[in-house]
Amino acid sequence: METAIVCQRSHYPPHAFASQSKQLVREVFEEALEDGILEPREEQQLSQLAISLGVELEFAKEDELRIAVCRLAYELDSGNFVPQDAGSAPFKMGAKEELLAHSKVYWHEIVTLKRPAGIPLGGDNYLKEIGSGVAYLTTKQVSMVGALQSKKFTLSSVQRVTRYTDGVLFNRSSGKSVFVKMPMDSEAPARFALIAEHACSGEPVLGFMPSAAFIPKSVAVDASATVPNQSQRIQQSDADPRYTFRVVGDFVGNRESYIRKLRTGDPIVLVREPTNEHDPHAVAVYDSARHQLGYLKRDVAYWFSPLLGRKPDAKAQVHCFSSEGSLIVGVYV
Repeated sequence: METAIVCQRSHYPPHAFASQSKQLVREVFEEALEDGILEPREEQQLSQLAISLGVELEFAKEDELRIAVCRLAYELDSGNFVPQDAGSAPFKMGAKEELLAHSKVYWHEIVTLKRPAGIPLGGDNYLKEIGSGVAYLTTKQVSMVGALQSKKFTLSSVQRVTRYTDGVLFNRSSGKSVFVKMPMDSEAPARFALIAEHACSGEPVLGFMPSAAFIPKSVAVDASATVPNQSQRIQQSDADPRYTFRVVGDFVGNRESYIRKLRTGDPIVLVREPTNEHDPHAVAVYDSARHQLGYLKRDVAYWFSPLLGRKPDAKAQVHCFSSEGSLIVGVYV
């Protein structure tokens, strides 16, 4: 890299070199966050690159939020998570119960009514606002403490957690499903949502920011608008992979030639390599013809390999390709 930088410096004026340096740092930044996890090693590499190029690391508010969420995903998945919330919740917790996060919310419940009331979700389903307050996420429950009333449910009753740009849906196997409305444009609600997903699923999470809203904008204009119901929304979210991973080591041998033949949606085979002398957690990536395409990143494989061992039938396919042509694999578990 140093040789290439020297050549660029000798052929381009200072302002052009500065522009290229900033672009390179930006590309490395995007590559570090493209898998939804920001590892300490990646942060260190980015910092060292910026120093070597004389580029000051400055991030917009949106980028800082992405960094915080991707860093949190790494902490949760690697077992290094330490709650930022100091003190205890304003209610009695169990002996082994711990406060994980809190955020201001508007609490809604999904109810079935024959007469129109609340926000329509299709059919006889409505989103009913219960009240506002501060929601507290613990290792056992989600509780809202408001000025007029309090609400709560246990994590054991949650079947699935789905994050949206305007809040978090807790789809429950027993009791009313709950949607806590809170915009995901600041760190506190974004942390609450990701920690809740991890706490309820018990599986690794990725720090991608949600792109879809639960409450359609049309509802604010037309209260009679028909929108997808709750079950349809959850089924639609299944179209997205649970995890997306960038494949590394794709430059070895003929791997690039095999990758160039792939198209979005093509099946991918993930194989654990517990006898790998370099990394017992290694996960190799193959196409359907068993041509090796590379590996998952070491730090990703560390937590994903045990999950793959528990769910060997997990489906994987070509999700997309990065701007540099790197293969991104989508995994459905």
